Amino acid sequence: MAFADVTDGSRVILSGLLPCKVTLGAACKPGDLLGYSSGWKLADANSSPKVYPELVAGESGASGDEITAYRMARVDLGSTCTATAGDKVYVSTTAGGYVGEASNDQAYLVGVMESAQIAFLNPYYAVPAWKVPNYSMTAASGHIIQIQLKPNLSATGTASVTCIELAPKVLDAVAAGTVQGISIALDLEGASAGTITTARGLEINLGSDSGTVRTVTNVHGVEFTNNMHGTVTNGPYCIKVNTHGGNVAWAGFALLPDDDVIGGTDTNTAGTKNGWVKLVIGSTAAYLRTYTSGI
Repeated sequence: MAFADVTDGSRVILSGLLPCKVTLGAACKPGDLLGYSSGWKLADANSSPKVYPELVAGESGASGDEITAYRMARVDLGSTCTATAGDKVYVSTTAGGYVGEASNDQAYLVGVMESAQIAFLNPYYAVPAWKVPNYSMTAASGHIIQIQLKPNLSATGTASVTCIELAPKVLDAVAAGTVQGISIALDLEGASAGTITTARGLEINLGSDSGTVRTVTNVHGVEFTNNMHGTVTNGPYCIKVNTHGGNVAWAGFALLPDDDVIGGTDTNTAGTKNGWVKLVIGSTAAYLRTYTSGI
């Protein structure tokens, strides 16, 4: 796509929705993306800290001026922009500006191209707590997916892709209860009959298409990294299993295949001892001895 932003003040606001008056903390031009960071300033995808886009400036102004800005706007980027209708528009590392392709710092979507040079912008992001309301899905067959995120890396290089990052933070000198990255809570309701084939808390499917010839250096289903400092009273543990809370006890710690993971034909011939895996059962330490061969 031939997306081209202009930074000389020649953008034209064709229409604006949800106007508001803001006092600027830095100079701006019509169509600039604005965010709040100790004042209304130019949004910037790679500043430190980042200034996230919330408004579209409706007019020029200097620091301290009060201007009209919009939550949503249609902006003409001029004839030098020859994008394709439907193309996405992202916040730029150029303060206040736009780019047509997301990079590491520019992955914040702010709008879509309505035509080759007109963008419809809706940058507002400030949703401190988001919840999809409970509602019934009435399909009796098939597979329902509530939320699907499928980023595609389309440029060869050294970039990495993370589909979802969860990073809850507790600030300095702030006490807290439980800090949790993710909670999965299945809720199988009702006293009436109704068989569920499989109840699964988490599925990790490592795969590639059957025709791939690429080399992958490392593959992990789950990876744990311990970067804790200070004092930890209990742990860290890679896995903690709690006592069962219902009337069904645990059947075992793990269900493994009878070949790849546990070695298939075990001769029970103890080889040279070469280490152990430490387990804590209740409050008692136990050690699973490992050998160079056999068990």
